Amino acid sequence: MEAEQRMTSLDIAQVTGKMHKDVLKAIRNMEPAWEKVQGRKFALLQRTYDLPNGGTKTVPCYQLTKTECLYIATKFNDEARAKLVIRWQELEEERLMEIQKPKQKIQEIRLLACDEEVLDEAVRRDCNLVVSHHPLIFRGLKQVSDANYVQRCVMKALLNGITVVSMHTNLDNAVGGVNYKIAEKLGLLNVELLAPKSVGSLQGGSGVVGEWKEPMEASRFVALVKKTFDVKCVQANQLLKRGIRRVALCGGAGAFLLDDALKVGADAFITGEMHYHDFFGHEQDIQICVIGHYQSEQFTSEIFKSIIEEQCEGVRCILADTHTNPIIYL
Repeated sequence: MEAEQRMTSLDIAQVTGKMHKDVLKAIRNMEPAWEKVQGRKFALLQRTYDLPNGGTKTVPCYQLTKTECLYIATKFNDEARAKLVIRWQELEEERLMEIQKPKQKIQEIRLLACDEEVLDEAVRRDCNLVVSHHPLIFRGLKQVSDANYVQRCVMKALLNGITVVSMHTNLDNAVGGVNYKIAEKLGLLNVELLAPKSVGSLQGGSGVVGEWKEPMEASRFVALVKKTFDVKCVQANQLLKRGIRRVALCGGAGAFLLDDALKVGADAFITGEMHYHDFFGHEQDIQICVIGHYQSEQFTSEIFKSIIEEQCEGVRCILADTHTNPIIYL
């Protein structure tokens, strides 16, 4: 994160037209009261200058924040104070312009979440856009400070001119979105929305259901799921004694679609997370496989990348090296 902007006593003298010794005197006279209220003195430095005769000269110099400058300026005349206020406004506008200056058109893409490590990687790789599946902000912010990782991420993005775009349920419910990608990875055919919804002519919905040409044993099905999503274990209910051919699925937290999966005659239901009690009462009705929230949506970055590369000519897309799954398995 960038340091707070400061102005030296030499800068103040130049801006206000005062002698530097007079500025130093004003600062020293006002420092005791400031220390009493703030608990700290002003930052005192030494500046060394080259002289025309080849020698050097070292002078004391204060380095002040905007607040400290304006405090000192209360002892200046109106004209000098106005000049200092205007100069600070110019400095802040220059800084804002620098922050907003467009960088090379490179896009940084990462599945699931935008965190501090992803933003650090975006800065290192000179990216000005992070596209994530999960949003950074789930609740309104009343302040932006370093109080928690969300606020730190917001500050880091602002200071480095990085835009964060998150899809989340828009992509979950889109035709060709998250759940279609999962079905594609499993090799399912005849894929359609599990709980379809429409808004005007726009079709979408939650989850999908598809099928294979031939059924497979439950143990083989679980092994396929583990291999496809690269997980060492799945949470499953009692293994079905019949073959599995029709599969319903929902990336992320999809327990709310279990009844829909049963209604459409699915032999199995795959999702990222479910509650303990959701597993009860479905023995030999449907094969439940819970693989982890992050794991179920891990292929979302491929969707982002393909869309941007196809529709945004000349924009280079980078899949982030940073992984954002906060859960580890021991």
